[in-house]
Amino acid sequence: MHASLADPDLTAVVALAAVAGKAEGQAFHGLRPRRAVLVAGGTADTTVLFDRNPAPLFAAPPAPAFLVKIVGGTHSGFTPTWTAVFRRSSSRGSRR
Repeated sequence: MHASLADPDLTAVVALAAVAGKAEGQAFHGLRPRRAVLVAGGTADTTVLFDRNPAPLFAAPPAPAFLVKIVGGTHSGFTPTWTAVFRRSSSRGSRR
């Protein structure tokens, strides 16, 4: 997010389970060109609480802004099977 605030060539921001809120979102007001902001968070995230970070961050910047609310998503994967998927994908091509 900070890079996009400083560099007008970075016109899109993706914030995944970001520790950011209303103040960080308001920093996008008045920037030209406008930044497109995508915020994603999980409702079961106990590290970055959805109502405390992603929701206020999404509500603060000017349009265009988009919110992905992953119902039941956690901080480390957005799905209960993420660990198994990661283990399979990270072990491909490894030496035994």
